[in-house]
Amino acid sequence: MQHNSQQVNERLLMLAKRIRRLALLRAWAVLFVVTVASSMLCLFLDYLVRWSNPIAPILGSGFVIMSTTWTFFRSVLPSMNSELSPFAMALHIERKHPGFGQRLSSAISLSESDEMETRQFTNALLSRVNTELTEEVISGMVDMRRVRRSGISVLVFLFILIFLPVIQPTVISIAAQRLISPWDAPNWPRRHALKPVGDSNQDNPTQFVVALGEDFTVQIEDKNGRLPKQIWVEVWKDSLHLSSIEAEVSFMPSIAEVTLVNVREPFEFRISGGDDPGEQWYEVLVEIPPRVERIEFEIVAPEYTGLPPILSDGNLRILSGSQIVPSIEFSHAVDSAHIWFESTDLKRKVSLTDTDDVSGARQHLSDTQWQVDESGEYWIEYVTIAGAKTSTRPQRVIATYDDQPPGINVTWPQSELDVGLTGAANLTIELRDDIHVKRAMLIFSLDESDEFVQMTIPVAALPNWTLEQAADIHAGTFNQSQSIELLWDLSSIAGLYPGQRIAYHIVAEDIHGQVTESPTAYLRLVSSRQLIRSLQQKRVHLIESLRDLQLVQQDMISNTGTLMEQLDNEQIAYADVSGILQSVELHQGDIKRACSLENGSVRMQIRRVVEQSDLNRLSNFAERKRLSGLLDQLDAIHETRLVALSQLLSDLVDTTSSGTELESSDVQAQLARIYDLQTDAEGDLENALSGYRSQLSYQQFTLGISELRQIQEGIGTDLRNYLGQQLVGLSIAKERIDQTARLQGDSAQELTQIVDNMKQWLIGESVSREDARFVADMLQVHSRWAISERMRQISRLIHGAGVQESLEQHELVMQYLEQMIDAQGASTEIVRHETHSQLLAVSAEDMHAIYRDLKALHEATSMWDGEVNGIRDELVFRQEAVLDAVTNIAGRDLRQSAVQFALSRLERNLSQALHNLTVPNRLVAIKHQVISLELLEHMVHVMTNSVSMQAQIANQTEVRVPGGESTEGEALLLSQVRLLIRLQADINQRVDEAYGDGNSEDLTDQQRNELELLAADQIRIADLVSEIRKQDLKNRTKQGDSR
Repeated sequence: MQHNSQQVNERLLMLAKRIRRLALLRAWAVLFVVTVASSMLCLFLDYLVRWSNPIAPILGSGFVIMSTTWTFFRSVLPSMNSELSPFAMALHIERKHPGFGQRLSSAISLSESDEMETRQFTNALLSRVNTELTEEVISGMVDMRRVRRSGISVLVFLFILIFLPVIQPTVISIAAQRLISPWDAPNWPRRHALKPVGDSNQDNPTQFVVALGEDFTVQIEDKNGRLPKQIWVEVWKDSLHLSSIEAEVSFMPSIAEVTLVNVREPFEFRISGGDDPGEQWYEVLVEIPPRVERIEFEIVAPEYTGLPPILSDGNLRILSGSQIVPSIEFSHAVDSAHIWFESTDLKRKVSLTDTDDVSGARQHLSDTQWQVDESGEYWIEYVTIAGAKTSTRPQRVIATYDDQPPGINVTWPQSELDVGLTGAANLTIELRDDIHVKRAMLIFSLDESDEFVQMTIPVAALPNWTLEQAADIHAGTFNQSQSIELLWDLSSIAGLYPGQRIAYHIVAEDIHGQVTESPTAYLRLVSSRQLIRSLQQKRVHLIESLRDLQLVQQDMISNTGTLMEQLDNEQIAYADVSGILQSVELHQGDIKRACSLENGSVRMQIRRVVEQSDLNRLSNFAERKRLSGLLDQLDAIHETRLVALSQLLSDLVDTTSSGTELESSDVQAQLARIYDLQTDAEGDLENALSGYRSQLSYQQFTLGISELRQIQEGIGTDLRNYLGQQLVGLSIAKERIDQTARLQGDSAQELTQIVDNMKQWLIGESVSREDARFVADMLQVHSRWAISERMRQISRLIHGAGVQESLEQHELVMQYLEQMIDAQGASTEIVRHETHSQLLAVSAEDMHAIYRDLKALHEATSMWDGEVNGIRDELVFRQEAVLDAVTNIAGRDLRQSAVQFALSRLERNLSQALHNLTVPNRLVAIKHQVISLELLEHMVHVMTNSVSMQAQIANQTEVRVPGGESTEGEALLLSQVRLLIRLQADINQRVDEAYGDGNSEDLTDQQRNELELLAADQIRIADLVSEIRKQDLKNRTKQGDSR
């Protein structure tokens, strides 16, 4: 029993000592934490509030002492005096471990008793308790978590106690002194120390200088760091308080500023805010600044312009990219100066230096060139010798403009122009640029192909610019304009044929490298026959325009005469005269412009017609003489009548509309002069048009028939399409057939109306004998072939779906309409040759000559080695000459359908030969020459037989031979058949070449286009065969009648 009791008591006493040591350690930790925390709290409050009263640090020290004392008596002293008995520890263990029940405390109590009767029970109880009181139970009675938390708190506060003096030694030092010895505590320093910001030469300025009338801005900073929330600037003058102004924080958070505007007198100010009461006063002096006497800029344009430097002042307008060098002169010396330039995206400061390299000079220059690329404003800021800053007001402008690309205006032709194959076009090109056009080119292609040809257009050289021109260029008022007359000779372009279009445009490049292209325009290549008709049509329309001008002039004469009568009879108020005169002036201006050489005027258009005829070698001497005379007359009308008339009307309108009262007699006298000039102008127009009265009418008839023929060409195309659809088994929409039939019927009715008008015109008194003969010939052709009735018959056939028969009749109508047009002698070849027989004879001779030339050319080509050399160039030249000669014959009206068709095929072959000589491809060129020779041989036979037949027909009026026509007619038909056979062979060969290996699915676009052309040629041969059969039947019928 004694052993168990002693063992339990020892273990409980050891646990009590351990608990006491830990409690005492924790108590001292709490005392340390409370002492440090209360001290820090007082330090922090003292630092924030910064009491100036000495009681505050005494109170803080007392609070720390009280907190420390209370914690000592509350925690440390009880822990030091505490003693735990085994019985108390037993109760403590039982509370924490309820499983013991009361066994542990009962065992301790019984072990202290000496009663014998309980000794055995007590011994057993102690033995059990000793066994249950394990080391784990004893260790669990010590709460180490509280001890650790206390230790961590001590470490944290110990770290703060060490770290704070390191980061804030001054603050901690002052706070510690105020806490340890509050009766002798130092005061806290001020949180804010507000000072004005000085320049680089003054860190703590007390005096400032401002220019008279300038704004004074004082910037304020806090020497101790962050600015207070409110800052006040007090302004005093002569010991009188003027105002207190609250400063605003500027774009920098560490700077505040106050601005006093338009300062004119000296004053004093001080700054206060936060805990800074503003004890320092600052003085502001006012100085009269120097004046800017002169501002001048040397402007150096970009190098590419070649412009000389110019001088300018004030507001500037310059070419973008120019360099400027400013020069400024002041009324007296300044310390420094610079220029500020501000644009949308840039703010730049340009420093200026004095010219004498002595501080305080009157004149200042920029030491570098300054490039200006965009518009903006500039102003000058300078500092006086006393240090006052000022600037020029208002701000001035530097306006820049960009070098614009060149402009192109093709004033002639203004629309698609018809040109002959060997003719030329005269282009009028206006080039504009705000500086200078460096180069220009004409770029063209045939039928909008991808192969372009360039031709240089001569332009003016870069001039030696004068200072005045340079100033105008910088100001943007300079405009260089070049009007260029470009003669474009098409005869040098190989392989041209009627129907082609030449697409062209002008390209201009200025000295800045900017390029402009004009819109694409076109030349249309036509035969001489088509061009003659086109020019004839233009002449008719222009003469009609002149006739309309004459009618307008007659109306103006009437208006002026009426106005004179009303003034004479006092039937009109003077105030209404101006309005009537303005209307007369407007119409007279239209007549004047029409007779001038302005673009688009009637006179200029007539001049263009003459020019176009000359350039295409189609001028008829008599017609050209008449048109030239008309131009001379219009020039005289313009210069002697219309210019003076326009000036008189302008003066009278200005006088009457200004409110100036004139005597009625003065107005009447001026109106009489105007009336006389108007009458003379109308009489001159009448004389100028007198030679065109009858011609105007019969040419209108010709143009009407030409337009009908164009409509017939469209109808013929539709009929061939219908026939092609029938042949391949396709159905034709009835609506399309009916539309074509109606169009044919309308054409027949229109032709009938033209014929009726021609008959009425012949009855007129002013018809010349020559013009009457032309119209009579046209009527004779119409009557002979009953053309109107044939056209109506075609309309009926189309309605009845007789496409094949209607197409055959249509071909005849086309020929007859052509004969009507040719009857009045529009073709220059007919003018050149009195009869058609002569034209055939000359053409046959020309073909003989071409055949000889081509044969010799073929022999020379066969001997050529195929190299690109001088021989090749000679062959190309000779081939071009042959092609030109054939093109010339193709433009004649030979009235030989087979020959005309063969000529078109011949032109193609010769063009191919020329192309292959140029490439060069000798063998292909020889092949096309051989084909051309064979075609020419057959064509010569046809032409020879035609000449013979024409001669026989001419002789029939004198000697009639029965059946005499049959021999020549049969020979002609036979030669035509042989020609068609040769053409068919050529087509067959071309088809084989186009198909190649015969696989139609692998054809290229070029092969397909070639086959489409060959298909059209095949249809044409079929039509020609049909014509020959009809002619043969006609000849046989005549032979039967003669028998």
